[in-house]
Amino acid sequence: MATVELTLTGPDGANPLGFLCALGILRTLSNAWPDSEVKMKWQQIGAPWRPVLRASHANLDDKEEAGQKAVIVNAIFEELKRMEKHPAQRWNDTHDISPEDYREYASEARDLFFRASNADHRPAEWAAASACDVVTDGEHVEDTAFRTMSGQGHQHFLKQIRSLQERLEKKHIDEALFGWQYQDEKLNLRFDPSEDRRHALRWKSPDKDPIKTVWGANRLAAEGLPLCPVFPAGTKLKTTGFRGSGKDDTFWTWPLWSGFLNVSVVRSILALSTLQAEQPSRTDLSPLGIVEVYRAQRINVGRYRAFAPARAV
Repeated sequence: MATVELTLTGPDGANPLGFLCALGILRTLSNAWPDSEVKMKWQQIGAPWRPVLRASHANLDDKEEAGQKAVIVNAIFEELKRMEKHPAQRWNDTHDISPEDYREYASEARDLFFRASNADHRPAEWAAASACDVVTDGEHVEDTAFRTMSGQGHQHFLKQIRSLQERLEKKHIDEALFGWQYQDEKLNLRFDPSEDRRHALRWKSPDKDPIKTVWGANRLAAEGLPLCPVFPAGTKLKTTGFRGSGKDDTFWTWPLWSGFLNVSVVRSILALSTLQAEQPSRTDLSPLGIVEVYRAQRINVGRYRAFAPARAV
């Protein structure tokens, strides 16, 4: 069975959208090929940090590089079609979810995880990452800190994910992995700092200057979110990787690593408490193979949330 290593020249690890897209690639391909080796590391090439993917699968045998890329793009594309019990299928246009409704959803996901035959862990990962039924505002569950829109301008976070899936073609996946051109309009999740639309800082009115994004990267970024589950902390709901919860003090921190890691190990290092220090200790992180740490502020822009450009910490 062939083992290939491919540098993904699309995502940049310093960009919140790029990093989440890379997590989505790793998780999606791992789900598509559960019995094969699928790992990822980061390499700085010039200024950007690029993910390097290592994969072993019979479908890669006897393929040149172009053929290897096509096999991986196709595997990811086919896996993304599996949306059984995906939250974007259950709640299309609302984020006001009652605790009872969410508890039922999570119970169904748990049953699929422990199903005697054909067990499926994907819904349980989504249930653990999307919201929590024990932390509420009195009527509705609190949800992930990654949600950037909640109905303003008819834009709902889960509906955007579903719309991206409906419009997705293989060329969008290929572009996210290897091309990354900002040429798609309207459908985005506001993870890319270029989607910060503060009017006072712009030459053109945002209304006359539509956001250009990368559909495939946004769709894959959504699949990276289950690697950052939520959890109760007192009366608050926290999201893995985040510190703070207010309008002006919410930051997301993520690591880049130099050795090939599988999705389970990546899930673990995203939750390292050391990353949340004001100045994460390189002495503690270097032995783990972590070579860089980025932090981005989540900001409120009008009725939406967005992410500011990240800085190394």
